[in-house]
Amino acid sequence: MTGVTPHTASLRWTSPAMDDGEGMAFEYDLRLAGEPITDQSWQGAIQVPNEPAPLPAGMIQTMIVLGLTPASTVHFALKSRDASGSWSPLSNPRPPCSPRRRT
Repeated sequence: MTGVTPHTASLRWTSPAMDDGEGMAFEYDLRLAGEPITDQSWQGAIQVPNEPAPLPAGMIQTMIVLGLTPASTVHFALKSRDASGSWSPLSNPRPPCSPRRRT
């Protein structure tokens, strides 16, 4: 997470290499929830629309998530899929973000 406003969160991650340690992901699936996202809670987490297209492995990816509720706690998790349809495990857990109310 690189920044938070009352209604947005700016996310940043390094694009992954796929199974062979090379190549690039085919697509991302970014989810958010009010509680930490685990393998068990993944399906119940809200899918975030408009993820960026994956870049080659090792490049920095960014995304601004819109429509967050001020003063809420939001957890994010990311998976990537390769061209053959195999999904990665969940991304590394990060601390939650809390969009702040403007005073």
